[in-house]
Amino acid sequence: MAPFLILMSMMVQANGESVIQKSSHILLVSVTSASAGEWRPAPRRLKTRTVELRVRIERELKGKAAPNEATIQISQTEPATPMITSVPGVWSGKPIDTATRYVVFSNSPSARSSDVLAESATLRVVAAKDALADAELAISADGHKWSLDETLEHAGTKAVGSIFTEYATSRIGEVLFSDPAEFDRVLKVLEKPGVDNRFRLAMMEKIYGKFLLGDAAPPALVTSLVISTFRIARLPDGKALDDRLLGVLLPHLAGIQGGGSKRSATEVFRNHPGDLENAKKVLASHPEAGPLLRWLSE
Repeated sequence: MAPFLILMSMMVQANGESVIQKSSHILLVSVTSASAGEWRPAPRRLKTRTVELRVRIERELKGKAAPNEATIQISQTEPATPMITSVPGVWSGKPIDTATRYVVFSNSPSARSSDVLAESATLRVVAAKDALADAELAISADGHKWSLDETLEHAGTKAVGSIFTEYATSRIGEVLFSDPAEFDRVLKVLEKPGVDNRFRLAMMEKIYGKFLLGDAAPPALVTSLVISTFRIARLPDGKALDDRLLGVLLPHLAGIQGGGSKRSATEVFRNHPGDLENAKKVLASHPEAGPLLRWLSE
């Protein structure tokens, strides 16, 4: 498999179920007290410590847990040298000052707070400012059974974070390749001005990844994706994505780069002359548009 497709395969496979879907419990908690032990040397140039943490459950976003306070033992690991940046442990690197608030994602068969919040059951711990709004939106989407396009409409132009992005990208399989109409509605939302660009790119990369790995996407869906790509690139804020969309993803989908099958631009744009002209206008200002322009003319 070509290096690019290996990378796309890793991106697609690494993002199966989201932490929202994996969690039996999602809790907003605040630290009420912490008693930290001394740092001890650990393997691989790390250091570790044990902390007795007292937390209060402020809200139950998903699942029930009782009572509303618990004392748990957690471990924190840090690099012992400046050269290491990645460390194990869901609580590592997390401040434990009093009143610090976190969203805790847990998968526990028990409803006892101490079990739900136990480090062994905890999937992820994220600062409330970075996760609370994302988790609320994703949980609402599941609770109301919103379709993916409805979910994206509710996100609107909010600056969504990694939790909601992971959730939304994990649902793309719902519309590929069984529901072309829903797929088109999802793309229409992504084409709207003001959609958060990091989120828009994450969604497009996940969609492209699924198309490229299969290499057998229905022609109608390929047409929708190509046209949507150029519409996004034409947006004033969409130009920031040109290097990735037009420089990497679309050339691989078209078969200009990589080992995929060559696709016909004539077939893609056969019933969309207006979008063909839009594509040419977009590429006219792109510094490395030669291969795509030639593809459009074939």
